[in-house]
Amino acid sequence: SFEEFKKIVNQFPNLRWIGLTGIGESFLNKDFMKMLRYVKSKSITVELYDNFYFLNDSMIKDLIDLKIDRIYISIDGATKKTYEKIRVGSNFDRVLENIRKLFEYRKASGRNIPRIDFHYIVSKINVHELTKFIELVDSFGSKNSEILFTRVLHGFKEIEKLFVEIPKKVINDTEKKAKEFGIRIYWGGDVPKIK
Repeated sequence: SFEEFKKIVNQFPNLRWIGLTGIGESFLNKDFMKMLRYVKSKSITVELYDNFYFLNDSMIKDLIDLKIDRIYISIDGATKKTYEKIRVGSNFDRVLENIRKLFEYRKASGRNIPRIDFHYIVSKINVHELTKFIELVDSFGSKNSEILFTRVLHGFKEIEKLFVEIPKKVINDTEKKAKEFGIRIYWGGDVPKIK
């Protein structure tokens, strides 16, 4: 609850940064925007991850007006077919529209914040779309965005069949495409380094 959240935050009077997302969907909590307002009223740097499915226009504008510092948009596919196979029940078109609105509202505000980056969890289902994903990110018109590629966790039996060793060719092609588009990419620590 909002009151529980305030009690936790207030225990740390010198708090300067907070990551307000764990595993789950933050915006399902009816008090999440109030929580964001509360930490920003204390001049705390806020970073969050979200899939941008449950947001509406008003919430997107609030993220800009509250001056949330950094948002990682978690999207695991470059095409509707792949994305909706992974994110069952979601809607690729709605997510893309919400992302475009975030970029538009930020531009209209004249601000550089929130910083908007992307997180892509690589699995057997979407490993073939990494270069297409770079093109998708570029289509939003942000030359300052970064993409973090991580692999699906292999320690959980429910999803272990989705774990993939990313082929060196895919890594090389992805890095080449990112350079071509001027987008910075990072590989999670579990992705083998190419020399």
